[in-house]
Amino acid sequence: MILTKNKISAVDLDKEVDLIISSRKFNELLIIVPTNRKIRSLKKEIISKSPNQSASKINIETIGTFAAKILFKDSTAVSKVLSEEAAAVLLKQSFIAVKLNYFTHYKKDIPFGTLNRIRNVISEYKRHGLTPQQLKNMTEDLAGSEKIKALDIAAVFENYLNKTREIGVKEIGDIYDELNRLGVKEFENNFLTLFPEVNLIVVNGFDEFTRPEIEIINSSSNLQNINLYLSFDYYKQNPSVFSHLNNCYEKLIEKGFSIIIDKSEEHHSEFQVSVRKKLFYDHSEKLKAYKNKIKKIAAPDREKEIAFIAKEIKDLINHGKIPPHRICVAFNLIDKYSPVIRDQFKMYGV
Repeated sequence: MILTKNKISAVDLDKEVDLIISSRKFNELLIIVPTNRKIRSLKKEIISKSPNQSASKINIETIGTFAAKILFKDSTAVSKVLSEEAAAVLLKQSFIAVKLNYFTHYKKDIPFGTLNRIRNVISEYKRHGLTPQQLKNMTEDLAGSEKIKALDIAAVFENYLNKTREIGVKEIGDIYDELNRLGVKEFENNFLTLFPEVNLIVVNGFDEFTRPEIEIINSSSNLQNINLYLSFDYYKQNPSVFSHLNNCYEKLIEKGFSIIIDKSEEHHSEFQVSVRKKLFYDHSEKLKAYKNKIKKIAAPDREKEIAFIAKEIKDLINHGKIPPHRICVAFNLIDKYSPVIRDQFKMYGV
């Protein structure tokens, strides 16, 4: 679906973007996507569509890089974001500095895997706007070892936060927090300094946002003389697939976003539409049109299952002439498969 604050009933985003690309007015367009990998693939796609397959400057950002640039009013602001390596060092120092109960055996020599997991947890807390004090308050509903562990993480979190502030470095969560504290005028001035010609912002490829990210998108949607469209992968009528996004959708609606007709949906295949509307929703209705296109394969164990997948991928590439980037392998929970995937895929040259 397409969400916007513009007072229009419908839009064809693909057509709008293609028009800018074909006229080489790249400075008028800003695209915000979920990951750096998406930035790279989208840049290649845009360059291939542009006249003479060249483009001087393409404004494609993640929410993180966009937030950093706007906060610091600097196109190279990404270099000011705390690196993973530096974050690991500071976090290890925090483990040594605070009194621990659950992690007491890790006081001086915390395993890298444990350190990395806790760093990721703390980064997510910050990205969602959760503070050490809020985390401590949440432990009141816990008991036993879970409570002790959560209190240890809160103490480490607080010390780690103080260390980053002392040396003046920031993670994405810190940047989100400070950016959302900017006044309306300062946000607008910083935006215009970096993107003076942009009149169209497309937020594309997301299926969920944190509360601070919604605030950033909302501030961007309120900029004068700029149209912002949010392409949100959500279909309210199929709760079996999309119900976990209800809260995010409702927050966007509360901010004043409205659903408009997505004319580009006319280009979606019948299969894409069927999956969005009917997957897991009504088992009594079979999609007969795809009976011969969907195959169910059973394997005796996890290793054989991955071997079947690797063989199929290799066959699709070698005989079906399917380019690798058009093949997707999706897992519900990938953790238990990871080592098997590495071994089997390497064996089959995938």
